[in-house]
Amino acid sequence: MSRADFAHIQTPTLLLAGEKDQNAPLDTVLAAYRAIPKAQLAIVANAPHGGLQSDFPAAWAMIDKFLRD
Repeated sequence: MSRADFAHIQTPTLLLAGEKDQNAPLDTVLAAYRAIPKAQLAIVANAPHGGLQSDFPAAWAMIDKFLRD
């Protein structure tokens, strides 16, 4: 997807990433975050690509907050 494609996303979006994700490095995730108008960013500390699985309680807390907001 291009930056222009991301700019068309109008739905509130949570980008959840692992801090140590080698498949989607933080600079890539940050670029997407900046390009999506209603994006929120959540980084799971010290987590690899499977951040949801490696630290479910931390990831779920971020997801839960996003859904409640």
